[in-house]
Amino acid sequence: MKVARRLAGVVSCGVFAVLLSGCDVDARPPVEGAFDRTLVVNGPVDLDIRSGSGSVHIDTGAVDAVHVVARIRASMWFTSDPEDRVRRIEAAPPIEQSGNTIRIGQVRDNDLYRNISISYEVTVPEDTRVRSRVGSGRQTISHLRGPVDVSTGSGSVRVGQVKGDVQAATGSGSIDIEDAGGRLEARTGSGTIAIAGVRSLVRARTGSGGIRIEGQPLDAWDLQTGSGGINMRVVGETPFDLDARSGSGGVESTQPVSGGGATSRRRLQGRVRGGGARVQLVTGSGGIRIQ
Repeated sequence: MKVARRLAGVVSCGVFAVLLSGCDVDARPPVEGAFDRTLVVNGPVDLDIRSGSGSVHIDTGAVDAVHVVARIRASMWFTSDPEDRVRRIEAAPPIEQSGNTIRIGQVRDNDLYRNISISYEVTVPEDTRVRSRVGSGRQTISHLRGPVDVSTGSGSVRVGQVKGDVQAATGSGSIDIEDAGGRLEARTGSGTIAIAGVRSLVRARTGSGGIRIEGQPLDAWDLQTGSGGINMRVVGETPFDLDARSGSGGVESTQPVSGGGATSRRRLQGRVRGGGARVQLVTGSGGIRIQ
């Protein structure tokens, strides 16, 4: 009986080493590395980034170069030969160039990159098109002509001062977009969406989380959340058509809404300053405030 108990204790320690105190756990720090590359370009750049795990930061730099700085981190848990694999990635980083087309993180050896996290800091010419995909990690993209297409499975997304169209998506995390010059689409399964300084078409969706938007609705705005409030602030004397609906919560407006549409605690329809682009605000559960 005592032997059985001892064996059970050994098995428990081996299987649940991460969770149980008192076990002999390998507490060695992760293996880390880095690489730094500069790619010469001439003209508008197409940049495509892929990363299973790690952050991405993109901003403007020299007009004739793409500069990539990466930080590599290999977990010691369930990872074979992490030191060797990190050094191999340092020696031959996942960067491909074909003229002005740059691909980063397009891996072909999945075993080499297993349990490896790579975070990228990239500076590019302003005239760059960006497509970035991350499994887990935050992304920040700023000061580009665009367009920008960015998504992450889990993590926040922040885009600022992009003159072209923006598509931003995350499965779980917040989205923050400022001064997007073109059309804008933002989607998150769970998290808030904050948009500022917009004038063009906007489509925003969140399953759970609030939406804040500030700008001029010169084109259609379509904002919807399953659970969360919507706060809209109109800059200047911009005219628009309004349709605001709340399943559970009130609708309030300091804008001059007229035109004989539906008016109730949970629904407000009408024209503002004679009408213009269509603005639709919908929440399943939460209040709506228009200023």
